[in-house]
Amino acid sequence: MSSHIIIHGVKLLSDCNPHPDFISRLDKAIGISREISVDSIVVSGGKTRKQCIAEANFGAVYLQGKTSIPVVIENRSTTTIENIKFIQEKIPAGTIETLYAVIGNVNLFRTKYVYKKLWPDIYPKIVFVTAPSHNILAYLLECIYILYTLIDIREKFLVRIFKKIFRNT
Repeated sequence: MSSHIIIHGVKLLSDCNPHPDFISRLDKAIGISREISVDSIVVSGGKTRKQCIAEANFGAVYLQGKTSIPVVIENRSTTTIENIKFIQEKIPAGTIETLYAVIGNVNLFRTKYVYKKLWPDIYPKIVFVTAPSHNILAYLLECIYILYTLIDIREKFLVRIFKKIFRNT
């Protein structure tokens, strides 16, 4: 059985620098890895700005030298729902003892809901760890994301339009 830390990405800033919320999540994961024995740290987040690197790639570089735990990169996802879908491909469900999901405090409700719907067999094994948000606008956007998630958990309805508007600019 294995334990893993999952760090959900945050869209990079328009100048391709990391969002302070993402740094908070990375630092929170480093702290967890120093207190609890885990097998890997999975950094999730794709290329959400055309001119920038993927969030996960930045996260992996940031973690270098700060932890000796193997880092797994999931750099295809551009939404929280895709984060979870693609993480499932990286970690075999039958081997999981505990997952530590590092998310923003503003995202807690929606992320718990999405995990429960998309990965119900693992949900009881997840410890949700929140990092502080530094963006007041994130709270407003989270309300929109929650409504959309409740309507379309599988991202089949209007997902392309929302991704264009909110994720890859």
